[in-house]
Amino acid sequence: MRRSILAFVMVAIVVAAAQPAAAIDNGFRGRYRLIERETSHACPVGSDRRRVEVTYVNERVREIDPDHSTAGANWRFRYVRGERFPWQTNDGRFVLRYSRRTDSAVGIRDGLQECRFHVRLVPMG
Repeated sequence: MRRSILAFVMVAIVVAAAQPAAAIDNGFRGRYRLIERETSHACPVGSDRRRVEVTYVNERVREIDPDHSTAGANWRFRYVRGERFPWQTNDGRFVLRYSRRTDSAVGIRDGLQECRFHVRLVPMG
C-alpha cells in the first residue's frame, strides 16, 4: 500500500514538473491600459497611456496590439522559463512579468534612440 502511494506521489511530481510554469495561463489576454514612463531622460515623450489588446496565441505566446487596430504591427511575446521577466519579444527589447493575482504586468521597453520605458499593463474592466 505504501509503495503504491509513493509511486502515485512520484508520478504526480513528474507530471507537475512537466507542466508549464504558473505564469503561463489562459488569463493573460483581453483589453489592458498600457502605461509607459520614460526612465532614461533621452526621449521627448515623458509618459504615455493607451489601450492595447492582448491576444492569446497559445500558452507560451501572446501578441499585444500597440495601436489597438488590426492593421498595426503587433508585439509578439514568448514565455522564456527561468527569466526575471519571462514574457519577452524576440529581440529582447520588451520584457514583461505577469501577475495572475492582480491580472497585470510590469516590465521594461527599449525604444528608439536609447529611450527606455517602465511599462505597466492594467486590466480594463
